[in-house]
Amino acid sequence: MQANHNSLYTLLLIIILINSYGCSSDDNTFVNEVSLSLTSTITGIEYPINVFLPPGYNESNQEFPVLYALDGQFLHDSYAAIMEDTGTPAILVSIHQGPSGRRNIDYLYPGATTYFSFLKTELIPLIEESFKASPTNRTLVGVSNGGLMVEIALFIEHPKNQFFTNYVAVDAPFLAVDMFPILSLAAERLTLGDRLPGKLVLTSALNSGFIGPFDEDTTAFQEFVEGYNFQGLQIFRAAFNEDHVTVASPSFRYTLDLLFN
Repeated sequence: MQANHNSLYTLLLIIILINSYGCSSDDNTFVNEVSLSLTSTITGIEYPINVFLPPGYNESNQEFPVLYALDGQFLHDSYAAIMEDTGTPAILVSIHQGPSGRRNIDYLYPGATTYFSFLKTELIPLIEESFKASPTNRTLVGVSNGGLMVEIALFIEHPKNQFFTNYVAVDAPFLAVDMFPILSLAAERLTLGDRLPGKLVLTSALNSGFIGPFDEDTTAFQEFVEGYNFQGLQIFRAAFNEDHVTVASPSFRYTLDLLFN
């Protein structure tokens, strides 16, 4: 990884914070949360990040699967609580949007392509240098606009260097945005080959709220992807009696059960 001064400083800070990989120096109890920030040289934005470490992390010599979750400023606490409740043997990396409203740039086209570069060339290498994180079992989770970013990421992955194994898009407003760039990305991806191994998890809300739900959008995206007949891609679909705001937690629990049980 080509690290800037900020990421090097952050890496050193992480090493200090988890020098014993989760042991607190005052009472020798396991510390399962690490907070840090990373300023991207690609987007120019500073992103606060929360890392949740699973039970058994301290004693294990294995590498753990990692879930990279967008909108950490809203969702980290509930996601971490679900992982703790289920005892999921994985690391959670929750990435905050940064400045207010930044999610409307980083999660939508064309900003999502730049943000994807930040994830794969800056954030993920940093996480894998600093934690017992598996480079072969990565999951990307996004809700609403974050779900759109996941859908875009699915198609800008290169078949010879695929970063994520699983893609989770929750109540993403596929029909509410200009779909042409996503359609174009999918067609371009197909020219590189029809192999796209991994799991695509699509969930949606069924109840009305102040926005959404986007159940029809999710079904439309599912049908769109199925039309390309990508080989090796497994699609899982679920809908919940929740609204756009509350659907994230049951969707995350469903995802954990699907991926780890």
